[in-house]
Amino acid sequence: MYAPRGFGRELIRRVGQVTGQIPGLVARPPAALTGAELLTADRADLPPASRLDRVYRQFIYNRFFPDGYGDLHMVGRFLQLKSQAFDRVDPRHLVTIDSVETLLPGAGVGSFRGAGPGAGAGTEPLRIVHASLESPINEHWPDLLPAECRRARIQIVLPAGIGAGAGARGGIAGRQSALGPQLAAALGVEPAADQDTSPPGPATFVQLSATGDHSFWRRRMLTAVPLARDHGIASIILENPFYGARKPAGQVRSNLRTMMDLFRMGIAIQYETMALLHWAERELRCDGRLGVAGLSMGGHMAALAVASWPRPLALVSCLGPFSAAGVFTHGVFGAVCDWPSLAGQLAAMSPEERDALLALLPEGSLDFGRDEDPSPLLDSLAHVIPREYHPAVRFTARLLDAGTALAGRNVGRPAEPRAALAFAAQHDAYVPLLDTRRFHKQWPGCEVRLIPHGHIGSFLTANGTFRAGMVTAMARLNEALAGAPSAARA
Repeated sequence: MYAPRGFGRELIRRVGQVTGQIPGLVARPPAALTGAELLTADRADLPPASRLDRVYRQFIYNRFFPDGYGDLHMVGRFLQLKSQAFDRVDPRHLVTIDSVETLLPGAGVGSFRGAGPGAGAGTEPLRIVHASLESPINEHWPDLLPAECRRARIQIVLPAGIGAGAGARGGIAGRQSALGPQLAAALGVEPAADQDTSPPGPATFVQLSATGDHSFWRRRMLTAVPLARDHGIASIILENPFYGARKPAGQVRSNLRTMMDLFRMGIAIQYETMALLHWAERELRCDGRLGVAGLSMGGHMAALAVASWPRPLALVSCLGPFSAAGVFTHGVFGAVCDWPSLAGQLAAMSPEERDALLALLPEGSLDFGRDEDPSPLLDSLAHVIPREYHPAVRFTARLLDAGTALAGRNVGRPAEPRAALAFAAQHDAYVPLLDTRRFHKQWPGCEVRLIPHGHIGSFLTANGTFRAGMVTAMARLNEALAGAPSAARA
């Protein structure tokens, strides 16, 4: 799935020949929306869904949620923790950063000589630091995560000259950037002697992973390295819980065993991202120039983290849904859910249990199935999913919307929406296109751009577009911070 750009284009072309549809591959900038077109669109106006997306879905053989919903008695606690994260309090009261352990990288792994255009052979290498993080969610709910998930690995990609010692060319206007004590010790350099007068460190993005991205390679090589090499922007790459070395025993690939595992993953990422932002403020000394970015599921998680942070951040949500409800009940992903298991557990609940659970789920948060039915794919899913499971589909939509939507009761908004940028795929069959409507309605000022492909086509070919969006979002954040009082940067 993680293919170089040239191979990705060839793959789309060949699949297009087989399916009879060749998605447009002519490089052109995504369309910036004013909001009027998307806000007034109805289902009849939507472009056709990508056939490549549908074909790719057929290669997903394992079902999601084979063990059903999991322990639904946990829902109330989940919603409480989510609300707590959106309280806009100082994140230091919610997360700690003392558990971040930085390690000096080994030879051959700790640097990358990525000279940019026109750079000489002596260009300094980028620095890559490996670290680990005890998930801060463990402090709030000690037994929430499986043992394998409780410690996260991270990689920190630094621009050339950052932490290279005295006299090195820094990443900010040619000055050396002093680091905080923990990262400076890992790199073997002196920490900042005076936090008030030392030059700031590099602008930094925390990068979150897409569904199925179990490694650091794709985000490091296709995003972090070009950003550091060409723009002097650092990256902190987080390994998701339930992925990679954090995948629990019994889980097959990315297929979470229960829907509550999706909730566990989301709340853990939200708190871990806040901890990393807090850590970056101290160790990379970014002077407020921080952002969060992600692709697909990572884009949604990035938006959650930015909405939780009390100060301005740059946000780039690439193909990320506003809510997971549409992905699993309206997009083609709905066909790979284990609906017999989900429906069986729902049917086994007593009326009292169902009523108590539904009382926790705010019905008003759910737009799906009303005037904002976000995808014409629902009709096709109705033929794929037997009618006997439709009550479970509706319940799942309500549950996921209450637990994951970026709107509703006690849900925050970005402190600086002008620095928030969302990319949507025009022919997306995974993330309902009109789900993007909710970014416009709930987050005024957030810009949405359309990419003329489906979900998979954009994933394979639009990496340069996504990187450019990250540079744009950070530039907008810089403009906002330039006119902001110092308290907004602290």
